[in-house]
Amino acid sequence: MIERSIRSERGETYYWISRNPQAEAKTLVFTHGAAVDHTMFEKQVEYFKSSCTVIVWDIPLHGRSRPYTEFSYKNAAEELNAILDRENTDRDADFHFPVLLLMGDKDKTGKLRVKLPLQEP
Repeated sequence: MIERSIRSERGETYYWISRNPQAEAKTLVFTHGAAVDHTMFEKQVEYFKSSCTVIVWDIPLHGRSRPYTEFSYKNAAEELNAILDRENTDRDADFHFPVLLLMGDKDKTGKLRVKLPLQEP
């Protein structure tokens, strides 16, 4: 996993990516819930990285993504969109449609809304 980060006026958001070199590899994005961080997905990363591109991230105010001001699920979704935009490349056509996997407490993390780019077939 390669550690990277994106910065906004609210703070720095850290993420880790394991890019699969196969052009047809799907992209999985793991999003944790409250009071944990990206490390909760270590076993899933190990399992999927041989067949998929895998991204895990510390949502704002969690793990390495501190300090962070004005936390909201909308702002967290904006940070995730910035990560997806940054990692999008022409060679990874399926990255336009990543699989977003959410793990949350009482579906609070499920309120994270991400506007993924649409691509004509």
